[in-house]
Amino acid sequence: MKARLFRFIKLSEHKRFDYKPLYYDERKEKLQQRIEAARASKDTLEDQAYRPDIKGRFTSKFAGQQVRKDKQAARLRTISILAVLSITAYFILTKIDILNQMFSVLFAGK
Repeated sequence: MKARLFRFIKLSEHKRFDYKPLYYDERKEKLQQRIEAARASKDTLEDQAYRPDIKGRFTSKFAGQQVRKDKQAARLRTISILAVLSITAYFILTKIDILNQMFSVLFAGK
């Protein structure tokens, strides 16, 4: 208050507007009504035990089968990669004398 007494120029406070546009969105209103209705029906259904419908049962069954197939495919892929690497290592280790001869011929020419 004391600061206002010694001012030479009167500074007015900014104007505050309380403008709320009048816009009606029919789609939004219908959506809000549907959401409220769903929440109300959800409250009544929460008391009952949940049982998945036929679609839910099929989905869960097929999802389990898909997971099993994926795991089996991953195991098969791992086993085949290990088999190829093992066979390659076996041939390299058993034919090492032939490889030594090839390298000696290649590098002896220099």
